[in-house]
Amino acid sequence: MEFAETGPVFVVGKVRSIEANMQLIVKLNADGDTLQEAASQTRNLLEHVRNTGTNIRDLMASRFS
Repeated sequence: MEFAETGPVFVVGKVRSIEANMQLIVKLNADGDTLQEAASQTRNLLEHVRNTGTNIRDLMASRFS
């Protein structure tokens, strides 16, 4: 339930932040710190999505078992 209420907003915010960092890198030749921040945000987002998928599978398994 928590993910349904806040998850999509969190994911969209992270995607936009990553996109903004990548635009800084490509268009304004931002430094390596910006690239590292984008990479870190991407890893964190992927982990969040993976954990959410695991939680959903666990919930489905417990609900229909």
